Amino acid sequence: MKRIRAASIAVVLCGAMGAAQAADNLYSMKALMDAKVVAKGDSATVGEVGNVIVDQGMTISGLVIDMDHGVAAVGGHSLFVARGQFWVQTEREGALDQVQYVVHLNEPIAAAAHYPQADESWWQSAKGAAGAVWHKTKSTAGSAWDETKAATGRAFDATKDATKNVFDSIREKMQ
Repeated sequence: MKRIRAASIAVVLCGAMGAAQAADNLYSMKALMDAKVVAKGDSATVGEVGNVIVDQGMTISGLVIDMDHGVAAVGGHSLFVARGQFWVQTEREGALDQVQYVVHLNEPIAAAAHYPQADESWWQSAKGAAGAVWHKTKSTAGSAWDETKAATGRAFDATKDATKNVFDSIREKMQ
């Protein structure tokens, strides 16, 4: 009984340690909202995160950056910056309410003019495109599932028939 208790305690402790290690790889969306944004080669803030855009699988697709008014060509606009076009630096670690981030654009601010402007028209277009991709993926997955079920059914029926034939053959030989 003592061994079982000791093993149970060890499992609980290992589980708690695993949970603590998993927390090291978690990030706060609340802290990411309003994070300052800097462009490559510049330490001055060019804007702040206005929104985090996620897809159907809850994966970050990109950020909407509210650009400062003084930024040439894009000042005062909200721009969509796709995942892979930025990286996030953790400024201070500690308790969840103390974490702060800085978003770094992978390009200088002059290149920001090619980022899509995140307005109502962009939002409707992006939602429509994402919905079409999701629908196609869902249809393909559904079709693959139907084909797999049908193939499995055919394999089962063939195995059942072959087994019946073997049993019939054995029964005939035994008579």
